[in-house]
Amino acid sequence: FAVVQSQRDLTLVPNASGSDVVKAVVSKIETARLFPTDHRLLRRIAYVESLDGEDTRAFRDGYHGGIWQVNRATLIDTQNLSAHPGLVSLYDKVQAYFGINWRFVTWEDLRMPLYSGLAARIYLWSVGGIPLAGEIDAQATYWRTSYNGTAKDFATLVKTLEKDEECNIDVDLIFVLDSSGSIGSVNFQNVREFVKN
Repeated sequence: FAVVQSQRDLTLVPNASGSDVVKAVVSKIETARLFPTDHRLLRRIAYVESLDGEDTRAFRDGYHGGIWQVNRATLIDTQNLSAHPGLVSLYDKVQAYFGINWRFVTWEDLRMPLYSGLAARIYLWSVGGIPLAGEIDAQATYWRTSYNGTAKDFATLVKTLEKDEECNIDVDLIFVLDSSGSIGSVNFQNVREFVKN
């Protein structure tokens, strides 16, 4: 799942924003299987921090944290091998899968959605302790103590996000029809008509 506009991958376009871009970034990161599940935390943080980059402050002058609003100190922490020795193997995986040498990523690079999302996810991995389930209140506490610490109402914003996304979920639906003699041809035709309409 990548948002492509005229053959351009918007996850790599500076200042690209919107829910489709965020979903594409999250999908790329999840597909890489570099991290344990975060129970939608990365998706939720994008919305809480910047309304998926649509907040007017998301790409303000002089601030390069991108959709996930990763500050310079947090990026530097994701590059601190002495504090997080496990990052070496993670860097190799990021390089192999995404072609990104994380050691040389700059704060300005985080204006690209994929880089901002990766910085946030690497940071969450490095601090650890992500709640084992996707409960909003537990994630709100985690976000407040481990990620941002601002007074934003994480739970309220996430509930808005979930409600908006709930209405736009694609569903694969399969009907299995029984055509055996016990149903009868008239009932079978009624069922076929129901499924068709």
